[in-house]
Amino acid sequence: MTDSRDHPTADARAVRVAARTRLALVALLLGPLLSESAHALAIPCTEQALHERIAELNANCSGDKTIRFDCPAGSVIPLSAAIGDRSKDQDCAVQGSSWSLGVVGCSSCPPADAPGAEDPCTNPPYSFISTRTITCDGVTIDGENKVTFELVPGCHVHHPQGCTEVESHDFLFRADAADVTFKNFTYRYFWEGLQAWYHSRGVTLDHVVGIRGCDDLFTNVDATSGGHLVQNSTFRDGCDKCMQANGREVSTTTFPDYDIRFLNNVFENCETPIGFSEGRHLVVGNEFRDTGTTYQCHGPNLGHVTKPNQDPVVYFGGNTVFNCKQGIRVNGSSKFVSLGGNRFQSNGSRAVAVVDKAKALFEGDLFLNNGGVPTGWGFLGGLVVGGLAEVDAGGGTIWIDGQIRSSAGLNSFVGNRCPSDASCDLVNETWMQVEAENNWWGEDANPSDKVIGAVDYVPWLGSPPGLTCVDLDQDGYGTNCPGGPDCDDLDPSVHPGAEEIVDSKDNNCDGQVDEVNRAPRVLYYWATPTLGPAPLPVAFFCGAIDPDGDAWTATIEYGNGVAVPICQLTTNVYADPGLYVATLTLVDSFGATAKKKIQIKVTEPAIGPRSE
Repeated sequence: MTDSRDHPTADARAVRVAARTRLALVALLLGPLLSESAHALAIPCTEQALHERIAELNANCSGDKTIRFDCPAGSVIPLSAAIGDRSKDQDCAVQGSSWSLGVVGCSSCPPADAPGAEDPCTNPPYSFISTRTITCDGVTIDGENKVTFELVPGCHVHHPQGCTEVESHDFLFRADAADVTFKNFTYRYFWEGLQAWYHSRGVTLDHVVGIRGCDDLFTNVDATSGGHLVQNSTFRDGCDKCMQANGREVSTTTFPDYDIRFLNNVFENCETPIGFSEGRHLVVGNEFRDTGTTYQCHGPNLGHVTKPNQDPVVYFGGNTVFNCKQGIRVNGSSKFVSLGGNRFQSNGSRAVAVVDKAKALFEGDLFLNNGGVPTGWGFLGGLVVGGLAEVDAGGGTIWIDGQIRSSAGLNSFVGNRCPSDASCDLVNETWMQVEAENNWWGEDANPSDKVIGAVDYVPWLGSPPGLTCVDLDQDGYGTNCPGGPDCDDLDPSVHPGAEEIVDSKDNNCDGQVDEVNRAPRVLYYWATPTLGPAPLPVAFFCGAIDPDGDAWTATIEYGNGVAVPICQLTTNVYADPGLYVATLTLVDSFGATAKKKIQIKVTEPAIGPRSE
């Protein structure tokens, strides 16, 4: 009798041909997927690779839109000083340059004593539009907390504050598209580090560190979009405006009320930590401070003196302004609303100055030990009101942002001073009375010696109020709230202890996004044949991926008591008739499991011809 296992029949050969055909089909079908997967791998840690990847994205705006870097933690990627716009670089004396055309080169700079003077600006000119400008929607540049971008010394400018490290008008990345995200990297020495340009909306900066720049985020004054977000980031040693926030019209549906939101950032030693000239903005949970280095914090500037029709509305809550040279200035026709819980402490000439035609409301803020440093800036003390400004610090009404608003007071004024007056908590230099009822003025039984000018401070509090809870999304978490701080106070699905779900958000505020462990995914699992007489050899083949990039193992249980730890082409022989269920099990390194089953039906052995 002939053993069909040793000498395959025509049917067996057909089975093998079919198996090979299906494997070829698998390769054909998976080819684009595998190619795309390889395409999504981290790029080399070089400037050229970065530019090539951006050009590739901008060319078709398809496929994986995340740029990551294949380099070890702590890597520095030097970027060419010839990329950028030097049309306004006076030291370079560029002639015939254009803001839209990019670099034209220069030969008369940098100054002899500047870094890089031995090789001044000799790189060939080319447009920055095709190098570090993102024109494709939905792109993410993720440095994975291991990359620093550094501008190579070249054409340097002597800034009035003494900064010579920065390149005039050079930028790291420019977003001229929607939903562009920059996260988890550091950069230094760029003049306008990250730009939100004409067509941008929904640009996000998340866990970014900017060092020694000017205008680290620059939003174009002519842009007609907004909805930008800056969160969990640090900007320090900036010799101009660490954030130059220009906005004109919000065109995003997710957060329709604000051009730019600043949430939980640190601005350290920035000359002007935030400079607004127009738009509607939210500033919550940030820290503005000066640690005494070469670069000095002069405080946020909320307004524009020379553009009275372009002044911003700024909602400001749960922030700290500490040890800056002059605290905050609200000027022009700006509208400033304190959401409460702000701490203005140990700032030089004053804590807050509201001047020109600006309007401001204060509620639940702490003014502690500000003022007393004589300078040429004027407006000395704790809260200072001048020009034609209007302020409500308790008990009055004020028209701000299209609404009649009223402050409940609950501010604390303690230890603020002028150079010649140790008690100088609130100074009114206008002809209008400043309302300041229901505030605490320290241990003094009568606040009359703590105010200057027309100030209505009666009645006043006999003890300090508790800090105001700022909970914008009403989820029980926020600045000074009983539940604790919130890492995104505009989204009620995001707060400490929330359930983490896969939605591109850090729902539980643990610093990780979508850390829900997803199970491996079966790409294909086939068996052939699935019907035939015993003994039946069945070929199995499978393939899988893990969406989180975790390691995984596979096991095929044939259903007849045999199992193999494999996920590739393998064969099992079913010796006896019966109905078998062959199960593929995938398990990742964190225990997430996926299964898929195939049913195999084995019939009675075929009866061959009788032998004579």
